[in-house]
Amino acid sequence: MDDGIDNCGVMIYQSMSGDANEGAGAFSATNSSLSISKKSKVYETSPMFFITNTDAVINLDNTNLNYGSNQPVTVSGNDGEWGSQGSNGGNLTFTAANQTLSGNISVDNISTTSFILKSSTLISAINSENSAKEVNLSLDSSSKWIVTEDSYVTTLTLENNDLSLIEDHGYTIYYNASANSWLNGQTITLSNGGTLTPIQ
Repeated sequence: MDDGIDNCGVMIYQSMSGDANEGAGAFSATNSSLSISKKSKVYETSPMFFITNTDAVINLDNTNLNYGSNQPVTVSGNDGEWGSQGSNGGNLTFTAANQTLSGNISVDNISTTSFILKSSTLISAINSENSAKEVNLSLDSSSKWIVTEDSYVTTLTLENNDLSLIEDHGYTIYYNASANSWLNGQTITLSNGGTLTPIQ
């Protein structure tokens, strides 16, 4: 693949070579540590998790992640090495419990991602280039999203509709109005001067 992205920490994919059944790939880790070696030439450029050409499920619980790229998750198609280029994106469901996830989350226009946070902190820009087919984010009451750039989400689910679970730092979060009826299509000023506003 281009740019060495295949040298990520964990890659979930469907090779289409006949050596694996079609379906969802899965990765789980609990009370552990996962690292891309600092000696690797791609330590600072490749994501911790890369999903392409498959459905995938990732479950992390109290697992320390060590990567230097500022890219915890990338979900995207590839150059045609796996599947047909243009239709070989990924579909990821990522559940984080007792985690801190830091860095930008990248999803391309043929891929989807749903993040479910439980007692976790996400320090991130989500879909900052508005490139994703779909990105969904759900936080329970003991989780926090610390926003680091303008972000775009399809659905935003906050337990008890509690906007204080977002630390906006003055950034704008764009949301799909038709998929978030609880927001009534409003533009809402958040606690640090950023806004939650419908995608136009």
